Amino acid sequence: MKSVTHNADGCSPPNDLGTWQEATRAFAEHFRVAGLRLGCHEVWNEPDFPAASDGYFSGTRDDYLAMYRLAALGLRARNPDSAKANRNRAVL
Repeated sequence: MKSVTHNADGCSPPNDLGTWQEATRAFAEHFRVAGLRLGCHEVWNEPDFPAASDGYFSGTRDDYLAMYRLAALGLRARNPDSAKANRNRAVL
């Protein structure tokens, strides 16, 4: 599967949010067709953890919120019964 991020580091936000949303739609549809119900979709693990740490989200707050919004809409579009996306945080 082709990556939708800027580079292969796995930390960068998607460079094409339309492709990102389509990926979330495909994900939700795959599980719906298979008859599997997912409890909660995590858009990104601990997006607020310091970006200087290896392996964590390197985008901005606005990048994450755009990703979250489109992921939630994409997931619900293809699987209306799915639980809402989770806004997981590292720091409370």
